[in-house]
Amino acid sequence: ADKEPMRIGLIRELPSVLLHGAACNYGQWTELPDGAHLWRLAMTVAETYGVRVHIGQLTLPAGCEISVFSANDTAQMRGPYSAAILQGRSEFWAGTVFAGTVVVECYCPPGSPWQDAFLVVDKIIDVYRNPSEPAKEGPCHNDVTCYPEWADPASGVAGIGTVGQSGLLWCTGCLLNDQDASSYIDYFMTANHCIAN
Repeated sequence: ADKEPMRIGLIRELPSVLLHGAACNYGQWTELPDGAHLWRLAMTVAETYGVRVHIGQLTLPAGCEISVFSANDTAQMRGPYSAAILQGRSEFWAGTVFAGTVVVECYCPPGSPWQDAFLVVDKIIDVYRNPSEPAKEGPCHNDVTCYPEWADPASGVAGIGTVGQSGLLWCTGCLLNDQDASSYIDYFMTANHCIAN
């Protein structure tokens, strides 16, 4: 009714976790047998559906990558985010990891200037509402599960989480394809009050 996206997560400020080359106030560097360097930081959020990590003041040497993943299920990984993927951005929100304990990892391959890596982990989003539990439809809507002929179109409905000032916002929409068989552009149509630009 108020035409606002549903908030599913709160932004929580952290004591800044600083990684500046060999100096770091949390986490630690490990030199791997092949000469690569790996920095890891584990964070636990109690009673959450998921965690989204903010990385700021980022400088990544060539070849280095940031990943965020579940401590209990490494198949649930967001990234790796390299300097090329981030296209010069100095801050970003990693994708949501649906776990209570997440690991932030910076990997630098053998021979890379790992001492030049710089980042700050300064906030997280605590996902307190499960986005896979749909909200009850409004009184003016028909429940699609009561109409079997709408089963195929209903399976095209998707959700998207966007970071706003009040936290992680959840909207529905649908995936679209174009008529160009050679393109695979992942169009997503949603409401203007969800993403206005």
